Amino acid sequence: MSRQLTDFMATLHKNGVEEKRLSKFVSHNVSDDIVTFSISFPEEGQYGLDIYTREMMSVLDSSGEKHLLTHCCKYLINSSKRN
Repeated sequence: MSRQLTDFMATLHKNGVEEKRLSKFVSHNVSDDIVTFSISFPEEGQYGLDIYTREMMSVLDSSGEKHLLTHCCKYLINSSKRN
């Protein structure tokens, strides 16, 4: 991480598949300033991965409410079986 971030979330997408069904195939781990996302694709195909986070300094606004997660990046991934 190039700056202090917190509350990471990733969502996996595939045409014709419910996002909720794919949520169990994505996880993340934070160790110091390194964030690692692990993805296990349930089948071959093209997937989208969206990553969301929020800056550490802006977690709470003046009323004490948490700020919404901010879309950080998007990846298009082609998954296929190894021969």
